[in-house]
Amino acid sequence: MLSERLGIPYYDQQIREEAKKNLHLSEYDLAEHEESAKHSLLYSIANGMTVSLGAKQKEDISYRLFEEERAIIRHYAKEGSCIIIGRCADTILSDFPDCFHVFIQARMVKRIERIVNRYQVSPAQAREMIVKNDKKRSAFHSKFGRGTWGKREQYHMILDSGEIGIEGVVTVLETFIKCLEE
Repeated sequence: MLSERLGIPYYDQQIREEAKKNLHLSEYDLAEHEESAKHSLLYSIANGMTVSLGAKQKEDISYRLFEEERAIIRHYAKEGSCIIIGRCADTILSDFPDCFHVFIQARMVKRIERIVNRYQVSPAQAREMIVKNDKKRSAFHSKFGRGTWGKREQYHMILDSGEIGIEGVVTVLETFIKCLEE
């Protein structure tokens, strides 16, 4: 929605797909990489589990994939204005003076409500999905980013989509960006 209103491209899963293609990785390779992240030291500590070290090849894929995604993100940002979703873009583009970093959050009850409505799952399943995704995002940011995922210091603005809705978030960002351009 914001992309359409501002007339600029946005990138999310395209970054992952382009990196996968450039590195000649299959979906199986990526699934293995994502599964191995669950067994990383950081992920295990965050979840209170014990760890066995190893899986160097999977770790190499992890770093190669991130470096490729990093190059793609920087390329898109150099091309001009764009919206990049996630992937530690706040860290990757920290030396780009015209970048604006936003974190969108919501209270758990609102997030559960949204997931239940969107995916037709039970509230317990929605909560489990949210917690799992948050752990993955936090572990990814801890591994490749700077600072703590979701902490105020990392972003220019934090918006609560649970209070103002997705449309409200888009309107606030559109207004703010237009003010910056004036």
